[in-house]
Amino acid sequence: MDKDHFESSGARSWMAQFIILAQRNFKQYLRNTDIIFMNFAVTVVLAVFIGRGLWYQIGTGQDSIAKRVPSLFFACVTQGIVGSLQAINSFPSERAIMLRERQAGTYQVSSYFMAKSVVDILTQTWPPMLFSCVVYFMIGYQPVASKFFYYMFFMVLDSWAATSVATAVTCFCVSVELSTIVLSLLFEICRLFGGFFASPKQVEDIPKWKFADALSYVKYAFLGVAINELTGLELSCDKASCAVTKGSQIMDANGYDEYSIGFCIGILFVLIVGSRFLAYLGLRFIKT
Repeated sequence: MDKDHFESSGARSWMAQFIILAQRNFKQYLRNTDIIFMNFAVTVVLAVFIGRGLWYQIGTGQDSIAKRVPSLFFACVTQGIVGSLQAINSFPSERAIMLRERQAGTYQVSSYFMAKSVVDILTQTWPPMLFSCVVYFMIGYQPVASKFFYYMFFMVLDSWAATSVATAVTCFCVSVELSTIVLSLLFEICRLFGGFFASPKQVEDIPKWKFADALSYVKYAFLGVAINELTGLELSCDKASCAVTKGSQIMDANGYDEYSIGFCIGILFVLIVGSRFLAYLGLRFIKT
């Protein structure tokens, strides 16, 4: 798509540029039928392995206590990885073309970036939704419609957040090789401070590292699904007495009760928008 095409289409305003660029990006996505099919296959296979493997129909017995929280955390980790890996090659592969078209005055960087971001987000929404439909019922979380849709929403936000972080890194690091190295570091930190290996209550004892805890997108996705699942959960007891009979006890023990679903959703949106803004700055000012 060259400058003459924009002029002949009357695409002189920012919105007109955005619409044409969004259409171009969406058509490019639809042409990659092999990638779409593979994405579908990977999502289903991964969901079946998670839902039918270690955590199939965990129930509400005492043995489910050791299975419920790990299954929630692992789902957040996998959806972040799957989403981010698709973004690593997105901007670097088109950077040279974008710079050439930009120098020719074809369009503004902001219209290109916004169109690219919108299409990327839309096309990366259906895999976590499909994943949720398979995993949620296979594992046997609470059969409540609102809880299922909250779970799905957090899987989508988790994927968006990881993709946004990956986009920011690729826009600054430029090359795929360098981006992969930096992302591996960031994602390991996000997993380490994701609320599972170090619960919010444990992090209180290491205040110097709370900045890493606060910036971990995995933490807020995990806490969101954990609070959603554990709230109102009643655990059966086949003994005279059991130490844990309610999901709220698990929340209290780990410090999950210090957060709320709304707070986690808000922070995830802040991380998504903040990462996208950093990505735009990298794309706008790094011209190599």
